[in-house]
Amino acid sequence: MPRCHYRIEPRSPSEGGGWTLKKYEEDREVGRGAYLANPHEECPIGVAWFYRLPENVQNHWLKVGGSERLIDAWRAYLNAEAFIDAKREAEIWLATCLGPAPTLTFPEC
Repeated sequence: MPRCHYRIEPRSPSEGGGWTLKKYEEDREVGRGAYLANPHEECPIGVAWFYRLPENVQNHWLKVGGSERLIDAWRAYLNAEAFIDAKREAEIWLATCLGPAPTLTFPEC
């Protein structure tokens, strides 16, 4: 059975931000995907997103974004969502790569 694993690495803002998922079998890269988080491409959506949030959630994303600027909060949110998407894809791939889980049998009590 192949030994499968993955890495999720940050992408630079010049590449669109977000994350790159790299999939490996036996330490050989067998696939990759980009999960972008570019707040400038969807700025009007980010403004609408931010102003629909309760104040405490706005403050959370401003803190995560590291500033008081809405665009930084939106970037932080998109970055978190992109990571979740990459992680979800990686876990689905890993489950198929490793095959079905073994059936556990328990002794009778």
